[in-house]
Amino acid sequence: MAVFSGSIYSDALKMDTTLHAVLTGDLRTERGCKPMLPGLKGKTLILLHGLSRNGAAWLYYVPLFRFAEQYGLRVILPDGHRSFYQDMTYGERYFTYIFEELPQLAHDLFGADISPENLMIAGLSMGGYGALRCAFTAPTHYAYAGAFSAPTQLRSFVEDDDEAHRHFFAQERTAWFGTGYPIPEQSDLFALAERCGGTFSPLFLACGRQDSLYPAGKSLYGHLEELGATPVWFEQDGGHDWLFWETALRHFLDFCAESEKNKTLVQ
Repeated sequence: MAVFSGSIYSDALKMDTTLHAVLTGDLRTERGCKPMLPGLKGKTLILLHGLSRNGAAWLYYVPLFRFAEQYGLRVILPDGHRSFYQDMTYGERYFTYIFEELPQLAHDLFGADISPENLMIAGLSMGGYGALRCAFTAPTHYAYAGAFSAPTQLRSFVEDDDEAHRHFFAQERTAWFGTGYPIPEQSDLFALAERCGGTFSPLFLACGRQDSLYPAGKSLYGHLEELGATPVWFEQDGGHDWLFWETALRHFLDFCAESEKNKTLVQ
């Protein structure tokens, strides 16, 4: 296994930005050391962070090295800062970076397989929203998509005028969407899902039962079922925290590996 942590230049952002990557396929694999769960070997997972962290958080709060080695994954960890993965009204083009530029950079820099059958995307909280937005924007681009504790009802989330919420997002809401923060259709997950026309990447949604975002997550899950999708829903007791996100990530990877196994059996 190899680990990269450094800076790259992003044309979409017009600046250097931090990038981390966990890469399998080193000499130990070549000498016959196979992943314990080979169903995802060779696949690339873009893993997005939440609002108050950065890409490196995934390296420190969950056993990501072990997960990558067990499942045979290459994991790409970009920084989205506090952008909500938007092409911001007053700021940088983070959605363009994540959706268009990052996969190609992962291929060019690390030899990552970004073909639709091998590219996966997932994230927690803000990153869960970002993963779903990518998957709904182009469902045929991703083999699997996962969202853990995602704020799926973006309009309600942004327009929440609770004092603590308003203080936390005092500057960001206008930076994301402009004065009055009008939510464009291409940023609304419910509207994007309707535009998919019944075509969806295999989806995994998860939220802790004590998380304030639980009702919004269940609402999107029900909406997707109404549109003909068959998302997997995972829940257990838990809040908006890393204990739940580690469990959710493991269940997401198990779901993906089992789906790959079933594809092989059908063939």
